[in-house]
Amino acid sequence: MTLRPFIALVGGLTNGLMLKLSAADTSQKAAVLICFGSAVTAFFVEAWLLRRYPLTERWLFGSLTATLVAIAIGSFVSGGTLSPFLPLIFAPVVVGFAAFGRSRETLWLLSMGVTLTIGLAALPTLPGLQGVPTPWGARMVGVSACVALVLLVTGVVGLVDAQAAAAASLEAMRNEALLEMERHTRNMDLLNARVAHEVKNPLTAIRGLVQLVARKLPDERDRERLAVVQAEVDRALQTLGSHIAMAKPLGELERSVKGARTLLLGVVELLHGRAADLGIELVVEGSDEPLVADQQKLRAALVNLVLNALAASAPGNRVYLKSCRTSVGTQIKIVDEGRGMSELELAHVGEPFITNSEGGSGLGVSIARSILEQHGATLTFTSKPSVGTTVTMEIPAWQNC
Repeated sequence: MTLRPFIALVGGLTNGLMLKLSAADTSQKAAVLICFGSAVTAFFVEAWLLRRYPLTERWLFGSLTATLVAIAIGSFVSGGTLSPFLPLIFAPVVVGFAAFGRSRETLWLLSMGVTLTIGLAALPTLPGLQGVPTPWGARMVGVSACVALVLLVTGVVGLVDAQAAAAASLEAMRNEALLEMERHTRNMDLLNARVAHEVKNPLTAIRGLVQLVARKLPDERDRERLAVVQAEVDRALQTLGSHIAMAKPLGELERSVKGARTLLLGVVELLHGRAADLGIELVVEGSDEPLVADQQKLRAALVNLVLNALAASAPGNRVYLKSCRTSVGTQIKIVDEGRGMSELELAHVGEPFITNSEGGSGLGVSIARSILEQHGATLTFTSKPSVGTTVTMEIPAWQNC
């Protein structure tokens, strides 16, 4: 918009000089000079205003409409459809198409351009306002066509640049919003972990007191009730521990060598009491092949997966923990004889807060998968309803230990 007055000024001065050199009537020369002098002045005033106020769609539409009217009047006083200024009428219409696309504004500008052109053809030419005599008339047509092309190029390029700037601004705002959301999420994770940790401590104390009281109660029925309380506290502690683990970023791996069977026996020892209470037997199978891993983190992953297997099993079932060497490293399987999963449940396994275990949080598998991915390992599930589930971990060998 800021270049338009200068382009119009150059075109107006060139055509004005040619009009002066032509044999056109003096009154016609004066009418054209007044008409286009006013238009160029209006363009400069508009450019000055746009330095102080932003360009809006409403302003652009009004400016293009006024430009069409000015070109029509200038064409009328210089010969109507024979006017050398008529080619300029295409510029505001095409710029409108580029600016507004398929809209009412575009339809209005097109209709107005067509109507003004038809009106120029229908109106009688007034005496003294006939077309500019050749050869200057033809030369002025060429100048007007060139001015129209330049106006089109600058108008469309200006719109493209404005759209690109707007897109860049939106992208910057989007990135800033994403960063702010990431910061907010990180702060919420830390807050959740802190709250979970603060709640976990008194729950642990409550669990210990319940155990002490249960041992001294003579009534078997009261002991059973306290056992239910203890089980619920254990479940709450497990959920809180999962929340803390999810909120805490995974640190660097501290790799060491331990036999795979030894690691599995340690997990069984840790969960033996839980399994015994549920009436489920934990069975370890496989050789004690050397396993290079962060033993503490890998044990945490195994504990979460075995707890899921126990939750899916019924009294009298067995849960097998198997290890073996493969061509690429070590394979560990956890096989249960529980209720299994449908294809739909398998598709969502590992998604936080989606679980088929009553009272579960769905975080155990997610935590285990994060730990295994940190080791470069894979975690897969196969399952059949009423048959059981097999969890397979493929842990690659680490050559730099």
